[in-house]
Amino acid sequence: MKTLLTVDWDFFVPIDPMYDLAHQEAPIFLNLLWQARQGLRNFIKTNGIQEGFWNRLGGIAEGAGPTWVSDSHLFAHSLLSGIDHVILVDAHHDCWNQAKKGQVECSDWLRVWLQGGKRRKATWVSPDWSKDHFSVPKDLCDKLTRVSWGDSWGVKHIDRVHVCRSGCWTPPWLDGEFIKFVQDRGSRVNQMQVGEWEAMKQRWPKDDKNSP
Repeated sequence: MKTLLTVDWDFFVPIDPMYDLAHQEAPIFLNLLWQARQGLRNFIKTNGIQEGFWNRLGGIAEGAGPTWVSDSHLFAHSLLSGIDHVILVDAHHDCWNQAKKGQVECSDWLRVWLQGGKRRKATWVSPDWSKDHFSVPKDLCDKLTRVSWGDSWGVKHIDRVHVCRSGCWTPPWLDGEFIKFVQDRGSRVNQMQVGEWEAMKQRWPKDDKNSP
């Protein structure tokens, strides 16, 4: 069995549902929205779990190759060749019903993959704060298992590692922490998106008036 570990940065960024503005992947949510929400800097922060994340894995990710990085979680779908099991560390399950038939999106990429093969399974590691808001879709209960941070993930080896920033859901003032998180794994970083959506680049430069 081959396993992909894919980590969404929003797992480490608790956000109260009252601040949810129907986020979606669009430039206005990537940057402009956050400029109008700077008053939430003291409320939208990391929970600190990311600091010990790679140590939590122990040696099961040794030999897994580079860290694949994107802003959109959709790019995890392109890393699934030969994979039988996905470990999804995420505030969301990414198994919503397809919005557009025949088109895979960040909200449904895991559902599409799971439904594409009988042997395919996924383990969703979700943060405690999301349990009151998101649940495993009923039609996927035999394929998607939900566990907590401290539970066993049921694997002895990880074959591929992907990290996404989800910049439309996580604010620019945390980009520096995200970059450090990726670099802390200590492996080569392969960026899957460039330009405006380049995840390893801070959206607000250090000399920008909006920067921390």
